[in-house]
Parts: sequence; C-alpha cells; structure tokens
Amino acid sequence: MSQVVASIGPRFTRVPRLVAAFVRPLARALVGLRGMHSFASREGAKVGAAFRARLAQGDTVYLLGLTPASHNTGVALIECHPTRGARVLANLEEERFSGEKHSERFPTLSLDQLASYFERLGCTADDIHCVLTTWDYVDLISNGTRTMLEHAPASFGLMREGASIAGEFSTLVQALSTAKRLAKSGPLRNRRVPIIMMTHHENHAYHALASSPFAHSDKPTLIMVLDGFGDNGSVSVYLARKGEVERLYCNRSLTDSLGIMYGMVSSTQGGWTLNSSEGRYMGAAAWGDQNRLRNRFYRPLRELIHLSPNGEVLINRKMAGWHLAAQDTPYLEPLTAVLGPAIAREKMWNPDVILNVDDIVHAEITRERVDKAAALQMVFEDGLFHAVDHWLRKTKAEELLLTGGTALNCVANMRLMEHFDDGYYEQQLGKKGRLSLWVSPTPGDAGTPMGAALQFAMRNGVSPAKPCVATPYLCGNAAPRSVVQQALAEATLRVADSGGRLEHVELGDCEGLEGRRRVARLIATAVAAGGVVGIFQGPAETGPRALGNRSILANPCDPNSLALLNAKVKYRERVRPLAPMLTAEAARDLFELAPGAEDYDLQAYEYMVLTVRARQKARDLTPAIVHEDGTSRIQVVRPQQNSLIYEYLKQMGELVGVEVSVNTSLNVGSPIVQTPAQALQVLQKARAMDGLFMIADDHRAVVAWIDGVRPSGDVSRMPEWLEQTQQRPLDQPHVVQV
Repeated sequence: MSQVVASIGPRFTRVPRLVAAFVRPLARALVGLRGMHSFASREGAKVGAAFRARLAQGDTVYLLGLTPASHNTGVALIECHPTRGARVLANLEEERFSGEKHSERFPTLSLDQLASYFERLGCTADDIHCVLTTWDYVDLISNGTRTMLEHAPASFGLMREGASIAGEFSTLVQALSTAKRLAKSGPLRNRRVPIIMMTHHENHAYHALASSPFAHSDKPTLIMVLDGFGDNGSVSVYLARKGEVERLYCNRSLTDSLGIMYGMVSSTQGGWTLNSSEGRYMGAAAWGDQNRLRNRFYRPLRELIHLSPNGEVLINRKMAGWHLAAQDTPYLEPLTAVLGPAIAREKMWNPDVILNVDDIVHAEITRERVDKAAALQMVFEDGLFHAVDHWLRKTKAEELLLTGGTALNCVANMRLMEHFDDGYYEQQLGKKGRLSLWVSPTPGDAGTPMGAALQFAMRNGVSPAKPCVATPYLCGNAAPRSVVQQALAEATLRVADSGGRLEHVELGDCEGLEGRRRVARLIATAVAAGGVVGIFQGPAETGPRALGNRSILANPCDPNSLALLNAKVKYRERVRPLAPMLTAEAARDLFELAPGAEDYDLQAYEYMVLTVRARQKARDLTPAIVHEDGTSRIQVVRPQQNSLIYEYLKQMGELVGVEVSVNTSLNVGSPIVQTPAQALQVLQKARAMDGLFMIADDHRAVVAWIDGVRPSGDVSRMPEWLEQTQQRPLDQPHVVQV
C-alpha cells in the first residue's frame, strides 16, 4: 500500500472565522424573530429568573425538552420541585410512534402523547415553564458556515441536500418553525411558551451526570462527550464537582470527529445507512483479526487519525473526504487504496425500513470485510484511549461519564475499564484508584431532550433527584386493555387473509406474585423447550436497547438460537450477536465483571451499554449469547426494576440451570415496537416466533400465536406449552434438555 501523507486541520482558518463571526448576529436575529433564544441571551436569563422565582414560591414546575429536527426527534417531560429536585417523567421518541427509524420529523406524535401524562399529573399547559431545544441554532449556523468555508471551494459540497455534516438546510428550516409547530401540536396547542436553545454537548453532559450514580458525588467526575458533531464541535470535556459542571475543552471542529469517522467508514464499507451502520460494524469487528501487529488493514488505516500531545484526535484530511462533501466524497485516493471503493449511498441496504422478508440478500461475509471492521474498531479505540488518558492525567479523576453517540460502542467501553485499572493509576498517576465508568441508557441524541431540560434546571439551581431517572421505561404508557383487544381482533383478520389463524388465550392477572409466577413459568417453559417468544408490557424502553418491556426471548443454552433468530426472526446478518439478560448472581457467576463497573451494585450493567468477557462456564452453558470474540453485552435485571422478567429468569434457572435469557428487541425492520398492533405485526413477520405475551395496563396478560403451518414450515408449539404449564405445579422443578 502507498505511503500516506498527513494533512491535519482546515486549509483556511482566518476567513472562515471572520465570516462565522459576521453570520452569528444575523443568525441570532433570525432565530429571535422565530421566537427562539439562546440560554446565555437576555431572554434566556429572564426565563431562568422567572423559573427560580416559581420554585422559591414552592411551585412544582415542568420543563419540556425538545428535538424539533435532525435524527432522533422527540420530547421529554421533566418535573422540578424546590426540595425533591428534578426528575424525568417521560422521554418520547418520535420513531416509536411514526414507525420510522431515527425519525427526522417534527415530533408531533410524541407531543400528542403528552396529553396522557398531563391528565395523570393533573397539570395543564400553564404548568410548562418553557421549552428547551437540544441544539443552539445560532451556534450551529455560525459553525456550520465556518466548516463549509474551511476547504473552499471543494467544501461547498457540504451544502448539497443530503450531503452536509453541518446541518441540512431542510433540517434548519424545520427547526426554525418550532414555535409555529408547537402552537399546533399536543398540550401546547394555541399557547405561547418561551423557547430556549441549549447547547448540544452540554445536554449530553448534564443528562449523563444527572442520571448517573455520580450525580451527588464529592469526587471530581470527568465527563467526556464524543459525538458525531454538536453545534460547537465534536469533542467536549467537562469536570463536575457536587453538581457543578465546568467545561474544560471543546475541539471546535465538526470534522475532527471519531463519531463521524466510525459512521462514515462503517456505512461505506458495511453497506448500511448512517445511524444504522455503527452497531452492526462493531458486531462484525468481533469476527475480524484484532491483533494490531497481524491485521493488515490496521497500520495503513491508523494513518486516518493523528494524536496530538494535548489529547486531541485529528482526522487526516489527505485520506478522508467527508469534510468536503460528506457521503458524496467519503474517501480520498489514499483511503481508497487502503479500504477499496466506498459503497455508494444508493446501493446501501437500509435495514430500518419496513422489510420485504422474501427479498433480503445480505452482502457476503469475507475475511477481508471483517478484518477491515476490526481495524476500524482498533483505530477508534486508539483515539478514544488517547483522549481519555490525557484528561485523566490532567484531572486525576476516578469517575468517568462517557456520553454522545460513540458511548454506545460497548466493546470500547469494556476495554477502557480494563486499561485504566489500578495499575494505571498507581504507575501513571501516582495514586491508588481505578476507573469507574458510567454510560447512561440513552447516551445518543435520543437522550438529549432530557439533557436540555435537566441542563436548564441544574444551571438554575435545581439538583437532580435521587434518582433522577428511576426507570428506563419512559417512552409512552402501558397499553389499555381495550387497545390490546382491538389489536388482537384486527390482527386476526389480517392473519386470516394470509391463510393463517391467530389464536390467543387469556392468562389472567399477573400483578400479584402467584399470577406473575404463573405467566413467568409459561414463558420459561416455552423458551426452555426451544421456543422464541415476544414480551410486550408496560411503557416502552427509551434508548436503543430493549430491556424486557419490548423484547424477544430465546434459550441461551441452545447453540442454534443465534442462527435461528438472525435468519428467521430478525432477518439480519449472521455476524450479529445476541445479548443476554440475567440476574446479578448469574452475572457474577458466568462473566468477568470489571471492578470499575461493579461499584454501585452493578448499576453500570443494567442497560446493555458494556460488554464483559465470558468465563468458560458461560461459553459451555450459554453459547447463544457469547459473541465471536468471547464477550457478551449483558443486562442485569432486578425485581424492583422489572418484576415479571426477574421472575422469568428465576424460572429459567429452574428449567435450564442458568438464570439467563436471550434478549433482543421486539421489532423486525422497524424501531422497537410501541403499540400492541405493531407487536402483533412482528409476530406475523417473524416466521420462527412461536408466541407473543402482552400485558395490558390493568396487568391482565394474554398470549397469542399463529396456528398451523407457516410458509417456512415452522409450527408454534404454544398449545403444548400451555398444557404443560397447567399440569405442573409451580413449585415442581422440571429441567428441560435441549
């Protein structure tokens, strides 16, 4: 491969800065005319003072966080009390209600859902003090303009619709219509409420801090935001002490971004669209050669980043081309020489549209492709470790909050704790300690509506409640019984039209211990016998991971579960792993848990944001949930968090010998399902899915399945499992051999 010459930083700096400074007051005037103001503006200070005055009077005040445009639009509702502090009540993601993954639409449907929260709280629109947006559009316009001039005229390609990494014009137009759209949507219809713009990376930082076990820590807590890009840059670093957050650094670049690098390469090499490619490529990396000396793509790809002495990670602009025209020119010639031609956007498979399952053809998996994925993962980790190392040396912090979209790289998160252990602290920092890491359940942009409202509250003197986020089940409400019944009736007709027959059986109330155990035993009986079932209960999870309220469950002990779910349930590539849910006792028994994540009673392992290394016992007993590299992305389940799933895991322990289950999201080519109707559509699409358990808001449970032979030849054994459960007493153990 040819020798690569490095070029870091923009070609032009002075003129782009001058133009950006000229544009800033114009942008401020433009957004001001649209009724939107920065937090640091005179209007922002006025709204903050009024907020503090209401709290001083003893009022309970509500704040609305809002992402009006860009990917992952949504709305959050935060309650602020003068003594109890700030707590999150809801985080509604538009994609769940629209069915469009990473929705960019104004969150009208999410706002409409807020009416039910207002009714339950007994409040009105007058109780909403203000709306906090997740981007400061003055900063975004100014810095986006600067970015588009840094390599002029070639960088004018960023202005093309669909190409820009600095914010598409259509997205900006949509954002600037926020006040008008709010007046036509949800609980703020025909109301005028102040709209304050909050800086994007601060939203990530405050949400990470407020939701973490470190929120009230006396120790200094390092917060690192590594995003695709924000309104001011792509990397920001903060230090928190007793709830006070100080910004230490922002790279002021929308190009020098580990997130953009990973997204661009994973998309153009993996063949998936941006925002869908990153996790898939990380899964493929486990199949590749992870030895830096042996992987032939690592060394030349490592030239893509430059690590500066002050902890900065800079993109080599002689290799990358996305600073010129984003996906339209992702590679320059030296990067093409390393990776080969980029896959064009129009040739990518979008796994997040509604699938025609008869038409899916995945790209061939070859040694070269997975080795490229492994090389990218190692280069990403090089940059991440460099930045973390620098800031740990400067701050001597032992607590790290990692947030932004790149924090979903759960493999890198695991390796961070392995690297920055007690030996590192003793040898490099001259002190006793080790890294304690926390990644929130929603580190990506789906969490920023919560962060915008929390930032406003905390910067106006309100501490986060203990806990600020009591549950990850924050998206929507439990389905009413009538809605479940209507969905079953409509699905019966739909299935009949396709030649099948939908059957369902009422299982009774599962709120009490006995009823819960009966339903859990039936689920475990089906799964232990090799069945694949869905669970639909309560409000949906917020964030990218299914955590037991919208999940598909299968037997982790069955070595065929992985191939079955990938091929005939989820219709996805065979390199994709399955994740386990398990009890804390099983987690300690089967996996090597990092000391830095065991603090606070394993809370860091509750949200599937960290992988762990499997012990040999896990490889032997639960082969379906151990990935190719010997790791698993675990979810520890506790009875107070999800009582039905916890009881199900205990039943799995009796039936198969381990308190573990496969857990993958309840969806097929769509966002995680939100409604009973969507859940039943998954049952119909997933040819190897044997049944669907649905629990309504009154805790009444029902199990549905499709009777008879499906086109694939799969037959549900649910009637057999129902009969087995009815015949065997709950306290009689019965181990199923698979």
